[in-house]
Amino acid sequence: MNISEAYRICHRYFTLDRSAAEKEFPAYCDAAEYLIEKTGDPDVLCGMGAAYYERSDYDMALRYYEEAAAKGNTDACLGLGYIWYYGRTGERDYKKAFEYFSMAPGNINAEYKLADMYRTGKYVRKDEQRYREKIEKIYALLRETEESAFVPEICARLAHIRIEQGKKDEALELLRKAEKALSCRMEEERFFGNFSIMKGIIEDKYALVPFDEKNFGLYDLYFLLKSPCTVTFSCKSSADRHTVCSAEGEDGSAFVRFGEKRYRSADDFLRNAEIGGVPLSALYRRLENFTLTQKG
Repeated sequence: MNISEAYRICHRYFTLDRSAAEKEFPAYCDAAEYLIEKTGDPDVLCGMGAAYYERSDYDMALRYYEEAAAKGNTDACLGLGYIWYYGRTGERDYKKAFEYFSMAPGNINAEYKLADMYRTGKYVRKDEQRYREKIEKIYALLRETEESAFVPEICARLAHIRIEQGKKDEALELLRKAEKALSCRMEEERFFGNFSIMKGIIEDKYALVPFDEKNFGLYDLYFLLKSPCTVTFSCKSSADRHTVCSAEGEDGSAFVRFGEKRYRSADDFLRNAEIGGVPLSALYRRLENFTLTQKG
């Protein structure tokens, strides 16, 4: 192996899907360790941290992130911020999280986590004004750079600010922008946090506008399935109609039924339901003709 070949292996690893990456992980580690020994490249150290973080091996992620951060890698600082903010290694430390997020200035992810810390008062004194100012600046940066990765998170936060300001039309536009961007992300990522964000976006949307029976889609079921109802929909290239219904059991507990399967809630259904072995979230753009056939 030479340095050029090792870099090719490392770069290729991060283009692979989850199952392929699992198979290639040993080869990736060999290549990365070779580069670390030969070059000490902080980007490679950070990549190792990210790879271990993705595998939920947070102790190893911490080790490599710390080495990369010591060499000035700001992406590694972001990773360390997440480790300490969420207590990935067993201990939350908001002071360390704040310090590491602060070491990645201009990184939209780090900036909105700092904003959240001012909103919640974690480590720093709670400061709503500073929170709002930071979100406004981050949104302006999003528009300036055309960065798309964090549109759902930032637009959802700014929508809340606009609601507080009485600017409901702007808030609704931001929520719809967040919903669209997050729907596209969720076609590829089934991370549970994405579903939680989507649920909040839908709840906020219907706090502003009434439900439109003639125009709704998959994630609007977060709102509909809270009450007893039946909805049918289809998938492109198929003549089949699919039926999902929410109801109450004899013991008064709510549930959702889709085909032969029963789910505890709308959240459980949207996270886990499939058609032909494919998650509904991955089929988002192919699902159509949503019809509310029964209410109550």
